[in-house]
Amino acid sequence: MSELISSYSPLLEGWLPGPLLRALRQPEPAPDALAEACARLEAACARVEPFAPAPVVSRLAAAPLPYERIAGAYLSGTVLVAEIAGLVALSTRLAAGGRQGDEAASAVVSRLLATLIAAVHAHGGGVVKAGGDSLMAFFDERTLGEAHAAQACAAGLAMQAHMAALELPREAEAAPLRLRVAAHSGRVLAVEVGDQTHTELLVTGHTISRVARALLGAAPGEVIVTDKLLQHVEGADAPLKLAGQHLLRALAAPPPPPP
Repeated sequence: MSELISSYSPLLEGWLPGPLLRALRQPEPAPDALAEACARLEAACARVEPFAPAPVVSRLAAAPLPYERIAGAYLSGTVLVAEIAGLVALSTRLAAGGRQGDEAASAVVSRLLATLIAAVHAHGGGVVKAGGDSLMAFFDERTLGEAHAAQACAAGLAMQAHMAALELPREAEAAPLRLRVAAHSGRVLAVEVGDQTHTELLVTGHTISRVARALLGAAPGEVIVTDKLLQHVEGADAPLKLAGQHLLRALAAPPPPPP
């Protein structure tokens, strides 16, 4: 326990009150101090876990000590990106109402991102980045096997379905929100930078460039998938839209529940 507290001391200073942290640094911390610390940290983790990069969370869960960043790892699977068109205009419109408008805009953004993230998690994916009007998710071949592409497709279709059914404030009627989604299968390079107080996962490679181009070809309300992704999905209703890009309408069958 003392080794764990010592290794993560800089990070814990931002999450635990000083008196409690000092109690934990004792050679034999009191049971009530440990219980309070665990409760506080569990609550904090529950708040941030949906936004934490999935590869980092997996690495920490497997080996919390010693603290080691992802120096560079190639991951194979499917990358999905989603962008909420019209969100900036809506946020600006709501913010014009002063403090209440700012709070309303923040609530709308949080609700939308929570909806998108829930769709990612429901299909076995993990969030890489989320914030503002966009989200990037990764469906890892290591955990999903060959179903990684089908799970990403199902997540994208679910996002569009949830978006269409989502009830938003009346102010949104003047600035309608629509979702654009794209996905591509391939290999990415993941590099974790930072220290114990701040860590950021950088994901790069040809796969990221390809999915970004596919998103440019997606109209609001569409899910665009690449020809390489469709090599992993049988029987999808996905007519060709542009060279190497297809409009995903439906899957032949829903993928099996993720492990």
